[in-house]
Amino acid sequence: MGRDFIETSLKEKNIMILTTKLSNGGAEKAASLLANNLSKKYNVYLTVFDNSTQDYETNVDIIDLKTRITSNIFKKIFNFIKRICLLKKIKKEYKIDCTISFLTGPNLVNVLSKEKDKTIVSIRNNIKAKGKIHILVNKYVMKKADKVVTVSKDMREYYIKKYKISPKKVCAIYNVCDSNDISIKAEEKIDKYQEIFEYEKVVISLGRFIKQKGMWHLIRAFSKIVKENLDFKLVIFGRGKERKDLQKLVDELELNKSVFLLDYVSNPYKYLKKSKIFVNSSLYEGCSNAILEAMCVGLPIVATDCKYGNREILCLNNSNEEFGILVPALDNKYYNSKDPLTKEEIELYEAIKKLIKDENLREYYRQKSKERIKYFLDNTEEWQECIEKD
Repeated sequence: MGRDFIETSLKEKNIMILTTKLSNGGAEKAASLLANNLSKKYNVYLTVFDNSTQDYETNVDIIDLKTRITSNIFKKIFNFIKRICLLKKIKKEYKIDCTISFLTGPNLVNVLSKEKDKTIVSIRNNIKAKGKIHILVNKYVMKKADKVVTVSKDMREYYIKKYKISPKKVCAIYNVCDSNDISIKAEEKIDKYQEIFEYEKVVISLGRFIKQKGMWHLIRAFSKIVKENLDFKLVIFGRGKERKDLQKLVDELELNKSVFLLDYVSNPYKYLKKSKIFVNSSLYEGCSNAILEAMCVGLPIVATDCKYGNREILCLNNSNEEFGILVPALDNKYYNSKDPLTKEEIELYEAIKKLIKDENLREYYRQKSKERIKYFLDNTEEWQECIEKD
């Protein structure tokens, strides 16, 4: 009887999850997955700035503010004010008890639209790498929010120390993946790019074509694999503003038959399933959804030791080769086709080559991925504790 009462009480709470959109990014995917998971415990409303494009599925009600993201400075200011006004009205109307926001813009709108709700902001990345404005905004947001959630323990410690925030106010909650959904979709038949995946000798990466993902480093490192005639292809799925520059690098390195920059796909898991190795070349991360999804499919992982998150996913006990191969962090300098490989790019190449040439090692890390992913399948209880406790 007592348990039934507790469950009913939780369900009576109204939770809003706020993000920019339901497409393209890891934070947006995490928001939709969290909404689905929390809906088992609470009344959940998933609110977005603009839902004109939707990649991620959800089983909860979506509130679309219909304030399209724009580069026009005057429209940005207008939309910012409009979002705050709309959110204040919605929070009152829906009697929201707690609002959880993802990403810098939604975090700021969340704290500025506060009513009677508890405000929880999720810091997804290394904001220092984003520039001075992001640093100032996030510093303000973290001070004003009732709770701050980071996606790695190292990130939590950094912000507590950097901004002198009470440790009681900040908690670390890792991203998770929906293993059931991924397992089902991984078995779907490949209908596009069959000729690339036919022989399954593929090194694969997922991510937006933006500077953060460091993909020019990966392309340059892979060029050495191609020169050694190791008969593997590199496939990168994504979309973003740097695609043309990356394609130009592929062209200049004469890698068009070995390196493929492919459009974003709603189901990358069937392509992961047909690949041999997953590589993350990010300059900075929070808790990489792409790594978790590749682990869920059972791929061996090579990833950079960037701030923050990758080490916590792949390593325990200060080992660089626990659940995957961790390589040194890459720099954020662009290099062209004529520049020699950096020391870090060579180490990335060597890690990929080691897995290409050693089938037993690949199998070892496949099993390690399957073992490790069990830790990242559900974070509902941790979020519930964050919502319920002061």
